[in-house]
Amino acid sequence: MATDEVAQLHEEVRALTARVRSLQNLLLAAFDVDDEDRYPRAAATTNWHDVEDWVVNIMQDTLERRASNTRRWCPEWYEHPEVLTRFRILHDSYREVEKLDAYTYSNWFVDHLDRHLDAIFSPDGPFAACSPERHSPHRGLKIKRNKNAETDWGPRPAKAHEAKNGTNNGKKNTHINRPQTTPS
Repeated sequence: MATDEVAQLHEEVRALTARVRSLQNLLLAAFDVDDEDRYPRAAATTNWHDVEDWVVNIMQDTLERRASNTRRWCPEWYEHPEVLTRFRILHDSYREVEKLDAYTYSNWFVDHLDRHLDAIFSPDGPFAACSPERHSPHRGLKIKRNKNAETDWGPRPAKAHEAKNGTNNGKKNTHINRPQTTPS
């Protein structure tokens, strides 16, 4: 294929992508759906003290896992956003599962708890720089926005609440509302 043909196809894909995004926005606006309605979120009413109690009971009183070179732990687990998010999701799902039969509870244990704990405890997971005696602050990934997004992907779609109000009301786009901690 000639370079000109490839460039032309690339332009056509960009135009079609922009058209698809435009049609998606029209559909979302027609049904008044925003991101928060499309994707399930943890219940905002979860009490963080309940989550902490659950973590202490599960981690300390129920599970017999120990920290090692291949299984990391941090005494200040609540200072790690990923861990906090995972434990809240596990807590909320556990509250639903504990009402059901033993088979469902067993599946939750193997398919949810074990998988989250594998990610949390992994040597390259959120506790990688921590030890059972010492906390190391969360560093996160360095993420940059695409400076050519408008050109590469077309105009950014407005979220339903932004389109209505002209702003996102200063809200951070997060799935989990993390409790505020005060420095000690």
